[in-house]
Amino acid sequence: MQRYVKIAVNLMFLMALFLLLNHKFNILIALGGCIVSTIFFFCHKKGLYWEIARTLFIAILPAYTFVLWLQYSVIDIFEVRSNSMEPTLKSSNKVVVCRFMSSLRFPGLFHSELVRIPMHKIFLEYNDIIVLHPPDRPREIYVKRLIGLPHDEISATGNEAMIHGRKVSELTKKIQGLQSYQKMSPLKGKQSQETRYHIPENHYYVLGDNIHSSRDSRDWGPVPGQSILGKVCRVW
Repeated sequence: MQRYVKIAVNLMFLMALFLLLNHKFNILIALGGCIVSTIFFFCHKKGLYWEIARTLFIAILPAYTFVLWLQYSVIDIFEVRSNSMEPTLKSSNKVVVCRFMSSLRFPGLFHSELVRIPMHKIFLEYNDIIVLHPPDRPREIYVKRLIGLPHDEISATGNEAMIHGRKVSELTKKIQGLQSYQKMSPLKGKQSQETRYHIPENHYYVLGDNIHSSRDSRDWGPVPGQSILGKVCRVW
């Protein structure tokens, strides 16, 4: 059994490293399939099928489950594919996303809301950069800046947006490890009368730093907490 434990631990490390460095987990699965097929081919005449199968089940399955859990619940990597967050994030930048700051899920039940532990109420703060599914395009992934929390009241007059009497530009600050960014005037170019919006429970208001080239909460409203994939922790 100790041999299987060592194999599983080593596989967990290698698979997690591959996931973080390359973010092409399907390649890892295909590569693993080729290796397993090769092992079975060379062991055909030695009658080692059951020994190999037992090793795969005891060692590889837990490692595979661990890495899936790591990707869905702890940490993941995404590539920025638009200019909506410039100059903070440029197209082709990669971001490390801490998923546990949004929610925790358990292996085998990654898509079940019954076992989803919401963490966004604890970890998410003003000015965080987050990764999310937009409400009108749930299959797509966007990177935006969080500027409104549940129960906030957003008011806008002309080119200025305010949250509880404070300008959005005053709520933003420089984040360590990221580039500088523009101050935001969310409704620039819109009509000048004052508008007010109350953010519902478990919803968040997001904007792109490149306010003139961004689809965000101005287009599809606040984002439900369950649509947030995580908080950006690192950029390169």
